[in-house]
Amino acid sequence: MYQNTAKTILFYDGDCGLCNRAVVFVLKHEQNPEIQFASLQSTFAKSLLQAKAPQLQNIDSIILYTDNQFLIKSKAVILLSKHLKK
Repeated sequence: MYQNTAKTILFYDGDCGLCNRAVVFVLKHEQNPEIQFASLQSTFAKSLLQAKAPQLQNIDSIILYTDNQFLIKSKAVILLSKHLKK
């Protein structure tokens, strides 16, 4: 079972080189170190998605979990950009 200790979690495709580079970019440019990261292939991601958003289990794009909601694709990126340095 998952334990949600993070306010904001960025789920990404761990098999995707572009996704991995995006994670490195976010780590370098986030305003505060508050975002946590998890590969979609991880046990944690699978468990959380199964429990809270089973319709997203087969998504291979980024998923942002924040304030008890899941955002995908462009909506996730837009909200994620608010966490980055200006």
